[in-house]
Parts: sequence; C-alpha cells; structure tokens
Amino acid sequence: MLQEVVEAHVSPIIDCLGGTYRFYLGDTQAPYFNALLVYSGDDSPVTKIGAESLHTFPNSTMYRHLISVPCTVNDDVTVHFMTSHLESLGPNREERENQLQQVLDKMAATGCCAVFGG
Repeated sequence: MLQEVVEAHVSPIIDCLGGTYRFYLGDTQAPYFNALLVYSGDDSPVTKIGAESLHTFPNSTMYRHLISVPCTVNDDVTVHFMTSHLESLGPNREERENQLQQVLDKMAATGCCAVFGG
C-alpha cells in the first residue's frame, strides 16, 4: 500500500516489481495518488483477484480516494484489501473523520473480511 505516488514513479516501480505484484492505481489524473500492490508470485496465497473499485471522496480538497481489491486466499476465504490516504489533520479534521466513516461503511458492506491500511 503506497501513498502519494507520482506518475513519474509508476514505471520504475512496475519495472522493479511488476513480475510478482499486480498494481492498482488511484486517480492518476491527480498530482499524487495511492497504489495498492497485491503479491502474485508463484508462492502467493492469493489464488484469485477480483475487480478493483475506486471510491473518490466527494468533499476532498486533497485528491483523496479509496482503492479496494477483493482477493481469494487459498481458494477459500475472500479478503477485501483497501488503502487510502485520508485528508490531513488540522483544519481538515472533520473531512478526515467523514472519510474514515466512508471507509468503515465500505468495509462493512463487503460482507466478508476487509483489511484497511492507509
């Protein structure tokens, strides 16, 4: 889970890790964005990767969003991996709390295990 990725760094990261990780990028039109990497090497317990979803926080003034990728682990358990970079503290505290609530709502809506890092 990466935060504040810039477009110029995407290719070098993919060149370095692309053989063993699947990459899911946030809003690449923003000056910086999040990325979620899922290990997909031969020894990975992840046996299936579902469709990525990107949720843009509508009131963000800092290009914040949530990436979610459902994965099946050991052909048995579905886990939704999620990452975000919430609005900064200080004057944006209320929006940050609102964004966290949106994340918690999205986690609850999966109906299965969800792991959030951000």
